[in-house]
Amino acid sequence: FNNGYLFVVTKQPSGHQDNDRLRPRRDAFLDRWPGPFLTMLIVGLLIVSVSQVLCPPRIAIVINNDQIEGAIAAWQRRYERPATALQRQQIKRQVVQEHVLVAEALRRGFASLPPVQHRIQQLTQIVGSATSEQNGALHAQILANDTLIQRYLTDALKADLGHQLTVNTPTSATIAAYAQTHPQMLVGQPMRQVSQVFFADANTDAGEDSNTDLLAASDTNVEAHARQARQTIIADQLSLPSAVALGDSFYGGHQLAPKTQLQLSAVLGEPVAAVAFDSPPHRWSRPLASPYGWHLIRVNSVLPAIVRPRIEVEQAITRTLMDASHAKQLEAAIDDIAANYSVSIIAGQSLTPPNVHTNPEAP
Repeated sequence: FNNGYLFVVTKQPSGHQDNDRLRPRRDAFLDRWPGPFLTMLIVGLLIVSVSQVLCPPRIAIVINNDQIEGAIAAWQRRYERPATALQRQQIKRQVVQEHVLVAEALRRGFASLPPVQHRIQQLTQIVGSATSEQNGALHAQILANDTLIQRYLTDALKADLGHQLTVNTPTSATIAAYAQTHPQMLVGQPMRQVSQVFFADANTDAGEDSNTDLLAASDTNVEAHARQARQTIIADQLSLPSAVALGDSFYGGHQLAPKTQLQLSAVLGEPVAAVAFDSPPHRWSRPLASPYGWHLIRVNSVLPAIVRPRIEVEQAITRTLMDASHAKQLEAAIDDIAANYSVSIIAGQSLTPPNVHTNPEAP
């Protein structure tokens, strides 16, 4: 107490003393810090840098619209009917997807795979380019335009993506529910065993042993050749090996295992399968068009539908469900890849497909 007043003396915490000691440094730092404009610029640059890492720029692909229209025209020529608006959109989407998959396969270094290199060497020897610079340009041209290489690249990439997917086995309840909604699974579908003679058209490379003169012919001439071969087979009653010798090699073989109509459609196309299941046995068909070329087919045997054992039904449903799940996941994986590409479609120009830098170590 002092003169009637109460004075309370408190001790300042040590932290306040530390802050007082640091205040000069803080003030000096703030004095040196750039102004608001420069601060915003630095923050903006940091944001752009982070976005470039997290969201890299998409790879550009340019597609000539003539390629899409050509694919639509080929489809209409094969199936002898005009494509609907929906079918045209599906064909367009398929062409775009094929370009994306080829570009991605090249980016991942799939061009170094032995079958691709073998094909490049084969075509290079045919052209006979001399200098290394000419060979390099020719190799790029082959990678961009050879349908066999592009087909292999897309198949190899899809296989690689498929191996990374995880498909769970359906439960018993799921299998039973599927069987109730798909009673056709309980009865085996009728099957037919078919032989064929194949004729490659000018736009198809069915194998290395294909008749090169026939490949150079027009589509109409190939059909005429197939008709002439059919007349020879019937008139001379040729055996299957002799009949096959009149045509070209086919990746699926000339004597197919028994297949349902759906299974045969997957190999030879819907029109060919439909004729095979409408034709009487032991008769050669007229020339039939498929996405691969022209076919003469003969039904050798007919297997009627039968009631399937329960275990077989369960196995078939399991395969169906797992295949559907695998296909759905694969399509999603392809969509993820496509999201990394920017596709432009232009008309009326002759284009060279984009140069995609290959990287064997790419993921």
